[in-house]
Amino acid sequence: QEPTEATHGRRNAAPERSRNPIPEGRGGCQKERKEQHVKKKGKNNMSTKKGNKPVFGPASPVQKIFWDDDDTDLIIFGGGAGGGKSAMARMKVLKYIDCPKFEALFVRATNPQLEQPGGLWPTSVELYRQFGAKYTSKPKKFKFPKGSTVSMLPCQDDKALENFDGGEYSLILIDEAQNHTFNQFNYLSSRNRSLSKYKSRMVLTCNPLKGSWLLGFVEWYLDQVTGVPLPERANTIRYYSIVQGNIVTADSKEELIEKYPRAIPKSYRFIPATCHDNPILLKHDPEYLGSLENLRTNERNRLLLGSWYAVDEDDGHFKRDWVEMVPDIPPGVSILNCVRAWDFACSL
Repeated sequence: QEPTEATHGRRNAAPERSRNPIPEGRGGCQKERKEQHVKKKGKNNMSTKKGNKPVFGPASPVQKIFWDDDDTDLIIFGGGAGGGKSAMARMKVLKYIDCPKFEALFVRATNPQLEQPGGLWPTSVELYRQFGAKYTSKPKKFKFPKGSTVSMLPCQDDKALENFDGGEYSLILIDEAQNHTFNQFNYLSSRNRSLSKYKSRMVLTCNPLKGSWLLGFVEWYLDQVTGVPLPERANTIRYYSIVQGNIVTADSKEELIEKYPRAIPKSYRFIPATCHDNPILLKHDPEYLGSLENLRTNERNRLLLGSWYAVDEDDGHFKRDWVEMVPDIPPGVSILNCVRAWDFACSL
């Protein structure tokens, strides 16, 4: 399965696999019938021998950029719906389970969100037990043969943060981070420490939400008119710090320290993904794209295009910017019908 293609025009682009995968649900992963035989190859890569057990991995260049990143302190992964962000987050944990001191933590807002069909808990049970994990439902925790663990906990509001007091986690993954507060992110980052041989890091998966604290990280990557991520800026590694309770960012550590002398720079990157970056989903469920296309205008812009500036609006109200006003009939255009309409509603 040697790589054959590269991402077009994106910094730090990753190659795409050449073999056609056998679809597995909506997960955004490749699955082929082979014997599970995980061994070290370079740095945390998984290779397999032939047989009859599945192999999991990224299914597109964008997913592979996320998969390959073992160094960035904070990865923000997501954008539109259906990009495979949660599935890739579940799989990424498997790169580090050879270390007995590796402790991962998944966080969602509520237990029902964790437990719902297609949620983190049932899909992780299905995936991790194929790699020898034993698990308990209360608390939600997996333990792998080498001793590494993965825990899943809800954090519905800031009061729930006391449940994480004293915790130490090598990798903290906040799923649907737009539904969490900045205070939750900031406090959980203080729990991001461990004795694992792997670097302590955080991952935030998210969908766009105008007004979210996440804009403090991602706004640099966006078209300032549409709010859609700019391809030429996607995946770029930048630096951030929290200064007096605010997110500050810069292109380099030096620039950040120059602007904010008390800053402690950490690296971060925004990896935008939409359903077009999840070919397994579109192959298995080709109607999913149509369901996004048929959403109300603002929801379509947010979940299909990944716009962070889409706002709730009443799509039943006519907007003048929906049409272009022209002074005269353009040459070569034929008039089929003339229509005039009245709206008798009014407000005082």
